[in-house]
This record gives sequence, C-alpha cells and structure tokens, in this order.
Amino acid sequence: MAETRYPTTRGMPAFPSVFGLWDDFMRRFMSPWFFERTLTMGTFAPVDVCERGNEYVIRMACPGCRPQDIDVTVENDVVRIRGKFMRHDEMEKTAEEGAQPGKEHEQCLIRELPSGRFERDITLPTGVNAQQARATFENGLLTLVLPKAQAAVGHKIQIGQPTGAGTR
Repeated sequence: MAETRYPTTRGMPAFPSVFGLWDDFMRRFMSPWFFERTLTMGTFAPVDVCERGNEYVIRMACPGCRPQDIDVTVENDVVRIRGKFMRHDEMEKTAEEGAQPGKEHEQCLIRELPSGRFERDITLPTGVNAQQARATFENGLLTLVLPKAQAAVGHKIQIGQPTGAGTR
C-alpha cells in the first residue's frame, strides 16, 4: 500500500477525506510564509507604545520612508499614522531623477523590505494633548512624544478638616 504525505492517514485508503483537504488548506495557506508575506507587503509597520510619567512615547520603524511621506494625526485618544514605504528601485529613481543609461535591470530573488502604503491607528488608554506633541524622525525611526491630557493626568485633592466641627 502506498504511503500518503499525511502521517495521520498512513495505512488508510488513498482517497482524500474532508479532513485531509482541510489539513492541506491549513498547511498551505496558514503557514508562517503566508503571514510573513502579508507583513512585508507594505501594510504593516511595527510600533512600540510606551508610557513614561505623564506622557506616551510611540516609536515606529519606517525603513525607506522620508519624513514628508508620513502623516500623523491625533484625535482624543487615537493616533493615526499613515505613510508610504518606497521600494528600493523607487528610492534610486528619486535620488538620481531617472535611470542611468547602461544600468542593468535587477531581479530580486528575495524581497522582504516593505513597500507600499501603511496606516496604523493606535488607541491610547487616555486622551493626549495634541498641541504639545513632539515628533522626530531619525535613521528610519519615527518617535512621537504625546503628553497626556490634563484630565487624564489627574489632580490630587487635599482632604482637610471640616469647618466648625467639634472634637469628641
């Protein structure tokens, strides 16, 4: 009897079952390769969101982006970051203002660098003061510093003695 490629069906008849078809689907489309491809198609930009005292710090990796290609908006407690990863060949054309004569066309064997548009909506635990927000962009890393809104920071209320109350 011929063995199949599924270890759980060895010794069983060689016709596909519903579970065998499902297993094939899961192996093919739910593999790490499938998810890695969706992450590198330019739809995902990794972020760190940290809390530091009375402010939030958001860092986003934007390799191949230029600061003018990134748009950041803040509304209440939601930070929206939009931008565009440029492909390597687009970056070369932008830098050179056109292809050089005699330059050979290259064909990528592995393409993992992100390209295309991305958008991230980050909901913070509290509102922030957008007017005092700061943003820097250095070596492909976008850093946002967002002070918490005054209502979110809180205010300590001193508890005092009631006036006119006698002691017992």
